[in-house]
Amino acid sequence: MDEMKEKPGPAEVPPPEVRYMEMELVWKCGGCGYLKPREDLAPKTCPDCKAPREEFYLLTED
Repeated sequence: MDEMKEKPGPAEVPPPEVRYMEMELVWKCGGCGYLKPREDLAPKTCPDCKAPREEFYLLTED
């Protein structure tokens, strides 16, 4: 007998105010992936690979 398989529904996405509490903005180095908690400016150079500040971008971390 063939059984109908239920397709999973879309994942429930919490409202923005709930998601915001769990996320943190961090600086990520585009050269090596080093993560640094967000401050006003990115570091002058990456402590791991010595990439310049211009290689950093903001990223949200869960």
